[in-house]
Amino acid sequence: MPWRRTMIDVAEARTAHLDATGRLLPLAERQRRLMRLKVWHTLAKAIIARFDRFEDMTRSALEGMHIAIPGRPGVGKSQLVKKIRNDVLAREAKTAGYAVRGTAIDAPGGDWRPVLRVPTPPEVTVASFAEAFLHALADEDPAFGDKGQKTRRVRRKLQEQRTRIVLVDEFQHLTDHRTEKFAYAAADWLKGILNEQDGEPDEDGVIGEFFVHAAFFGTHSMQTMFVGNGQLASRARGVFPLAAYDWIDPAQRALYRDTLHAVDRMLPFPEPTFADETVHFDLHRATDGVMRRIAAILQVAGFEALALGQTRITPELLKDAFDTLAWELGSSDFHPRANPWREKKHDPGFRDAPVPDTTRKTRIRGTGNSVAPSFGKKKR
Repeated sequence: MPWRRTMIDVAEARTAHLDATGRLLPLAERQRRLMRLKVWHTLAKAIIARFDRFEDMTRSALEGMHIAIPGRPGVGKSQLVKKIRNDVLAREAKTAGYAVRGTAIDAPGGDWRPVLRVPTPPEVTVASFAEAFLHALADEDPAFGDKGQKTRRVRRKLQEQRTRIVLVDEFQHLTDHRTEKFAYAAADWLKGILNEQDGEPDEDGVIGEFFVHAAFFGTHSMQTMFVGNGQLASRARGVFPLAAYDWIDPAQRALYRDTLHAVDRMLPFPEPTFADETVHFDLHRATDGVMRRIAAILQVAGFEALALGQTRITPELLKDAFDTLAWELGSSDFHPRANPWREKKHDPGFRDAPVPDTTRKTRIRGTGNSVAPSFGKKKR
């Protein structure tokens, strides 16, 4: 299996704790590396490939189009947005022969922003949404003007800065706890931004077509934005979810383990943390396979391991980190659960695991020989 080869590689090539000469790094530098740990979802590469194909489509499109990348909080959507923006910006700058400066291309006639990242404000209105666009476009006074004035400036600046693709992050803010009337008004505003516009005249004075395309990132609730708005829905060119790893699915479990072993290489310790297969299962039960939570628990436990001078992150430290993070209390997007390092269960991927009882529909939530984590309820 691929994950077994990865496990061997991790054991043989652990250098994140060493400097270029092979000496142990100072404590402060090891702490810095731990806090800058980025846990990338394996599926992110596939979504980037999908986006690249969408970008190719936009070059010949006859109308503004969009795609959606939904996923639960913490799976890595915002990190993916920045990655895509930086990649597109670098490609466009190389093609044009100019340099990238911050989030724009430094062109002689003024900055270009061929790709734009726009975070959706939490308490969003159509006017504040337009203001977010203006802020991303480096407008001198994004808050100036009413909704109509802001919208006109958005349309003009999108053309002036040659913006072709807008990456809208936290898109669910347009739908969560909002009325249908507002959702329709916001969708109508977006449709106006994506609609065909007149571009700037070329050297012959011919005014060409100018289209703006979008990629929407947010939780799954954002998809209600397209329900009941046929014109906006008809411009969709795909929905590509970025889901948390599913332990029950064998293929997803293998990808999850691959990710853990890749992360293990980046941990500033001389010994691997994930050599023991039981840690994979316990960490999934603790985090639901959500990237942000995996990084958080490794950082809390890892800092303690560094302070104690340990050679790896032990299960005991992971148990204490879980208690420190108080995840047993749950949150709006995370079900309460017992500390998995205090309450052991069988891993369905192990050879010594009991044969699952497939005759019971409720076997996953069973309390006996359970074959999967019970995320919904605590044991009584």
